[in-house]
Amino acid sequence: MKKLLSVIFAIVLILSTVPVAAALQYDFEDANGNKGRFYYEDNGDGTCKLTEYYGFSQSEVYIPAQINGLTVTSIEERAFASKTSLTTVSIPATVLSIGPAAFSGCIRLNSVIIGSGVRVIFNQAFEYCTSLTGINVQNVEAIGKLCFVGCTAMTSFRSSNKLTFIGENAF
Repeated sequence: MKKLLSVIFAIVLILSTVPVAAALQYDFEDANGNKGRFYYEDNGDGTCKLTEYYGFSQSEVYIPAQINGLTVTSIEERAFASKTSLTTVSIPATVLSIGPAAFSGCIRLNSVIIGSGVRVIFNQAFEYCTSLTGINVQNVEAIGKLCFVGCTAMTSFRSSNKLTFIGENAF
């Protein structure tokens, strides 16, 4: 029994020294009085990543370039997934990557403005955004697999010669 308690104490001691990233929150109200909340993590270098969005029936979301003095550089996995009221998203030039399934299942999303800083759109980022009619990825260098699968309304896709990788079954 004494040995078991020693092992448990050692594990607790080790785990207490492992840093855990805490999700911070940023509440906002837009010009139309719509309220929302971004959850984010501080990267420790003056930047942050968006980990989740919670909107109150908001259809248009303008992701800020900065949150509490931190530059927003990425949208993480499933951050906006299945937000069915979302119709428009504007991503600032500070964002470098859009994570896996970040907007997956946003069935009313029909307009996405991708900032000039975005270089990578990961797997399934916009899968099953069935209202998305087109997208312009002028500075994107890589698009992951299944990125736009199920985007049945898409009729326009614009890119540049910077796009050097398109994943399997991206469309």
